[in-house]
Amino acid sequence: MWLWKLKFLQGYFILIPNLNGKWEGEIKSDWINPKTNKKIPAIPVSIEIKQNLFHISIKVITKEMTSYSKVASFYIDKEQQQEQLFYTYTSIPLQSIQERSRIHYGSVVLDIGDNCLSGIYWTNRKTSGDIHVKKITC
Repeated sequence: MWLWKLKFLQGYFILIPNLNGKWEGEIKSDWINPKTNKKIPAIPVSIEIKQNLFHISIKVITKEMTSYSKVASFYIDKEQQQEQLFYTYTSIPLQSIQERSRIHYGSVVLDIGDNCLSGIYWTNRKTSGDIHVKKITC
């Protein structure tokens, strides 16, 4: 069941883009550090996407946490020039920082570009931010 990945079928017979691989970039959060009363610097992020024709999973890794997608779907509307990936996730910070950063849940909307994903996220901790990543491997 690998035929859907063939480039010449993408966009014609298969509308779902192939996002398999590793992506790297940054997250810009609106979280304010209570000790400094300032926003934190951009957070380097690595994303691993595993996908087949019927399922996609997203794993996001930073220095302090790992998150796993729970439900993911695409919104593809070629006439409106929109290709988006939506997903919900559970984020699990390292045990050593869970006193200041507890386990939380969130949602993400990413616009799909040529070898890049960018969009927004929001969490049940009432934080939100921007995500920008570029594909580094297939």
